Amino acid sequence: MPLTTDGPTEQAVTADLERLPLETHRVVIAAATDGVATFSDVGAIEITATRGIGAAPTARATLDAATAGLRRGKARHRGSHPRPGRRGSGHGIKANAIAPYADTVALQAMLRPHVSERNRAAGMVPEAVAPVVAWLAHADCTISGKLLDASAGSMSEAFLSRTTATGPDPDLSIETVPAAPARALDRSTGSPYPDGGEYDEVRQGE
Repeated sequence: MPLTTDGPTEQAVTADLERLPLETHRVVIAAATDGVATFSDVGAIEITATRGIGAAPTARATLDAATAGLRRGKARHRGSHPRPGRRGSGHGIKANAIAPYADTVALQAMLRPHVSERNRAAGMVPEAVAPVVAWLAHADCTISGKLLDASAGSMSEAFLSRTTATGPDPDLSIETVPAAPARALDRSTGSPYPDGGEYDEVRQGE
């Protein structure tokens, strides 16, 4: 089922595990864009796991690439003529995201009771996240294009980074890939993606 970037409503793909063969032990869900569309156009892509239609979610996650692409795309400013709605900094528009963790009703439905009690004892309550949300939405907010992790009254920035790449190998194959991760996964060489960076090279149809 193809998903469109200009549909009238949210769209979904459902995987019914009861219909899968018994020997199935892994389900992979991937997202990709085609043509001129980018993840900034698509927006956030959410994956929710439930025990049946109408049941409370047992797990929920948002694909980071979609969220980061939308946030960075809205915040960036390239050139002297930013397009309204595409690059917001030239119009006084800020775009940030928050990754909150608090003992909400939705979280209580997914976790065991003792976990909820432990979270609240540690101050992980919605009231300790609300001030961060309010500041990000306030006219006095001074940051843009950032993702803040907030819980129990503390904040930190979550950001994309990448390790030093392995050397180019035009003959790379599925057989030779297993030898590469040792270096590719070495986080001691990691560095953050630059603000703007490759996003500024994306054709915008201008």
